[in-house]
Amino acid sequence: DSSGKPLYPEQWNDKKLKDFERKNNLRYHSQMMNDPGASEFNPLTLDIINECFVDKERVPQDLRITIHLDTAFKSQESQARGDNSVIVVCGHTTDGKSKVYFLEARGSNIWGMEDFLDQLVKIVKRYQKQKSWISHITDEQEGGGKMGSWEHAIKARFRIDGITPIPKFVMLKRSVKNRKLSRMVEASGYFHQGLVKIVRGSPGMDDLIWQGCRIGVADIDDYFAAFSD
Repeated sequence: DSSGKPLYPEQWNDKKLKDFERKNNLRYHSQMMNDPGASEFNPLTLDIINECFVDKERVPQDLRITIHLDTAFKSQESQARGDNSVIVVCGHTTDGKSKVYFLEARGSNIWGMEDFLDQLVKIVKRYQKQKSWISHITDEQEGGGKMGSWEHAIKARFRIDGITPIPKFVMLKRSVKNRKLSRMVEASGYFHQGLVKIVRGSPGMDDLIWQGCRIGVADIDDYFAAFSD
């Protein structure tokens, strides 16, 4: 319970709980206490995130837009695990202050490739209609003989739908688990520095926050992982 007293001592007695807390503090607070933010080792807490909110009316109009993809539908293993395919949209200030605004995110664990492309096209068209500059789109680099095929598929769909100019694509190597975790921990540091702003009420905001408070312990971290690009 909240005082640390075992609720099921026949399975988890006080000694086992103390040992687990000592060996893996983050998982102890996440799994046993259902409060990952209470761990002193958690890189990002709800208190820090609460300082990052900004009303939509206060968002600068001249942001440079970047779009970050997490394409779980390309992996049967990821789909079976319930991972979401995610599209995260960020805005970057152009005044030299290096602030990043979380504008929105869309995601689903049932999207296929066509569903995903439909959503991506809608988002890109909407921002281009607003005269926003989309500087680049990021996604995970494919391996083997498939390298570049997903980028070509997106560009082909953009041409069909009349999207111009086509944003630059940046393919990243994120498949190594520790590398992804390092990226998320590094991204959490920008929250502490006040360089990240979250638009209050933005789509996908709750998923980003939930996963951000559970870095390293959440089973599904696709929203925050994509944001960390």
